[in-house]
Amino acid sequence: MHFFGVDAPLVVPYVHRLAAGANGMVCSPASACNRKARFVNVTVENIGPCKRLLRVEGDVTEVEKAFDEVTRDFLKHASLPGFRPGKAPKDMVVRRFEKEIQEETTNKLVHDLYKAAVEKEKLKVFNIVSVEECKANRGQPFQVTVTVELEPEFELPQYKQIPVTVQVNPVTEADVDKAIEALRQQRKTYRTVERPLTAEDVAVINATGTVDGVPLSQKLGAAAAPYDSVKGFWVGAQRELGPNFFTQLVGAKAGEKRTVEVVYPADFGVKEFANQKVQYEVEVAEVKEAVLPPVGDELAKEYDAENLAALREGVRKDLENEARYQELRQVLGQVAQRLVDSVHFEVPESMLQSRTRMEVYNQVAALQQRGLSPEQIEEQKNDIYEYSHRMALARLKLDLILERIAKAENIQLTKEELADELTMMAYQRQADLKTFISEVQKSGELASISHRVLMNKVLDFVAGWAELNKQAASEPSPTTPPPA
Repeated sequence: MHFFGVDAPLVVPYVHRLAAGANGMVCSPASACNRKARFVNVTVENIGPCKRLLRVEGDVTEVEKAFDEVTRDFLKHASLPGFRPGKAPKDMVVRRFEKEIQEETTNKLVHDLYKAAVEKEKLKVFNIVSVEECKANRGQPFQVTVTVELEPEFELPQYKQIPVTVQVNPVTEADVDKAIEALRQQRKTYRTVERPLTAEDVAVINATGTVDGVPLSQKLGAAAAPYDSVKGFWVGAQRELGPNFFTQLVGAKAGEKRTVEVVYPADFGVKEFANQKVQYEVEVAEVKEAVLPPVGDELAKEYDAENLAALREGVRKDLENEARYQELRQVLGQVAQRLVDSVHFEVPESMLQSRTRMEVYNQVAALQQRGLSPEQIEEQKNDIYEYSHRMALARLKLDLILERIAKAENIQLTKEELADELTMMAYQRQADLKTFISEVQKSGELASISHRVLMNKVLDFVAGWAELNKQAASEPSPTTPPPA
């Protein structure tokens, strides 16, 4: 969640922390941090996208008042040998805590002058980037320089009655037949046959692999050891030891031996095999053909349907639900793209950098799941970053627009909606709900989950106002994938 406003925490590392005060600043226990400071001058310099440099000067009178207030606070709470707390003489307290009083006064002046300047200039601060080190001295004016990032400024685009063209795919009997066939394939079995292997069959093989006559593990390393020798390994058109491995066995009978050569591509998932030419000595132990169950009531009962008619009706409903979901994706995608394209504004650099890092992380994780090695990912790092930066900017702008819409329409996330999301996430992760909620609270993930659900709710609201134009899927239509 993005938090905007003048109350953003201001961190001044060099200031002595006697006690925490308002807005994340540090003030003495009884200091008048809420008193409005008076300043001699304030300048605001534009130094980048949504970035400003504030220079604020306080006069000598303001400095003296701050020193006096901080000193009074120390007098009330200082504890010196031989005196009860708050009863020590002023000159002794000032001598003993001179450095601390100066640091605390500096901190107070930074806080008060900064806040007064932000209010005067009506700045909507998103983030405080830095505070230049400064020190307050009695009898001298005080200046503080603060670099801040501002909330992006833009006018909300028209977000109701956005025109959307949706491709409609009515569910046909052929679609149902195709889905039934897929269910049939899931229930297929295999039986051994005494005939030559065909492209539709499966072969059970024993094989040994070498490179230039040397066992794979010795030539390619430990990762190749499982392929030195395999026994009872099933291969088919959809499951091979390498490119074109199975096709070289087609026509073989059980007991027949063949030499199979495989040239692995440079982008092969197991990096040790990349660009290698491997020779396999293969024995076909068995030839098996697939046996599909007949389409009928017995197949339907395998899927808890009363009969084939009931199974077909259930499949049709599932396909219709999927079609409606795909239509909704089109609507959400086009609405999101139209919102982003219809308004142009700069975003804070820190916000964009943070979102870009997140996108890079997600892209790398996706490539790792696809089996790419660290070296292959490293080769693509520039493309990964450029893509992630584009996606981060688009999604960040969409979030900012949706946040404004939520404010304009008073759209809020309910406890029930958040609870439903957490319940679903816990189920997907096969985690205990209470334990899962405790974990996301401790990790800080709860805020991002809440924000995501709220943004989805706002996007659904905008999509609900869209002007739909439905057309057959065969007609050309502008489509845009919805934001993740």
